[in-house]
Amino acid sequence: MPRLEVKRQGGTARGLARIVGLNTLGAIAPTLVFLWFGDSASLADAWRTFVVSTAYAQSVGTLAGLILPWVGHNIRPKRPVLRWGVFLAFLFGISATGSLLGSLFVHRFVYSFAPYWKVYWMGFRVSTVVMLVFGVGAFVVESLRAQLQVTELELRTKELERERALKLASEARLSSLESRVQPHFLFNALNSIASLLREDPRAAERLIEGMAALMRYSLDHQQSGLTALAREMKIVRDYLAIEQARFGARLRYEIDVPDDLMAEVPPFAIQTLVENSVKYAVAPRIEGGSIRVSARAGGPQVMITVADDGPGFDEESLMPGHGLDNLRSRLAALYGGAGHLRLHRDEGAMQVSLAVRAEVAA
Repeated sequence: MPRLEVKRQGGTARGLARIVGLNTLGAIAPTLVFLWFGDSASLADAWRTFVVSTAYAQSVGTLAGLILPWVGHNIRPKRPVLRWGVFLAFLFGISATGSLLGSLFVHRFVYSFAPYWKVYWMGFRVSTVVMLVFGVGAFVVESLRAQLQVTELELRTKELERERALKLASEARLSSLESRVQPHFLFNALNSIASLLREDPRAAERLIEGMAALMRYSLDHQQSGLTALAREMKIVRDYLAIEQARFGARLRYEIDVPDDLMAEVPPFAIQTLVENSVKYAVAPRIEGGSIRVSARAGGPQVMITVADDGPGFDEESLMPGHGLDNLRSRLAALYGGAGHLRLHRDEGAMQVSLAVRAEVAA
């Protein structure tokens, strides 16, 4: 506390010194004008002018410098007319009070031969004109500056509110998209397990354990926009194990994803691509089909590709709001233009590629 008090006193002293210095510079101006336009001005007359100007500048100007900032910070009527009225009243009051003090000095040391009230009236008129010119100008400038600060604050507040609204909208959109993915996946997985209950109860039991792991993964990522690539690949392997139990030799798959590849993907993103291949390349054909999952790092991105030997499809066949279209919308919500989904055929294989940002190891 003592240190704070010293700092305040020091700041007040510096402010008062600045006011006195400015008042002194203001008193020099009339002296220079007197010397320039006075035809027979002597140094004694110039000195007298400087003393009179300094007396009124220090008495009136110091009061104005100390009182007007307080008025501006503490007295702010909402109506402009009242605000101007209060300000002008303080200007006249400061001019009248300061002129009383200045006139005492001038009457005592400069114009002792003249009546005091005559000296006061002369000083009051000049001080009032100067106060109105500089005071009103300063008031207008400060009003415009305050209005500008308020406008800037409102703009920053609106921008923050806009960014917050966009973030909430993006999060809500992403949550809505993810809520469509997880029930669809779980429903298909349960169907696969149900088909094995009579034929191979032990295999069904093992798949139920895997299903429990999948459900835990689903619940863990309900509020998460991204998950590690390694965790997503575990889900893909569990899902393929469930589907292979249903399709047997008709489903052939290969996974080529390095264990040390660092990346984050939307939950169930790769599983959605694999499920799409199972649906279109394996399930409809008697001979089944082959699926290959691979991932490679390329600069700031990781490219994950799911390829199958099915009949393929094109962009126009994607149904809005389902499957790959849903995944594309999730990528747009999470990455903007940094993530994308591409479809193409290469040497008889249908390939769907998913690009995400690579993670740098700490």
